[in-house]
Amino acid sequence: MKTLLKKKQTNRIILIIACILILAGYVLMSGPGSTENAFNPDIFSVRRIVIAPLLCLSSYMLIIVGILNRSR
Repeated sequence: MKTLLKKKQTNRIILIIACILILAGYVLMSGPGSTENAFNPDIFSVRRIVIAPLLCLSSYMLIIVGILNRSR
């Protein structure tokens, strides 16, 4: 019974960490955009184009691991 509770707690911790990382990825993607009057080159920064989507994708994979994780 105790191992089942530890497994559930471990899975919950993994899921909470993954959700926090997903939120961090979306926060990294956010920012001001371009308008008709002014072009903002920051919309094509490495942070918004590469790092944030990879963080979100890896966090979604971590959610899958958290759901499918089995105790030994």
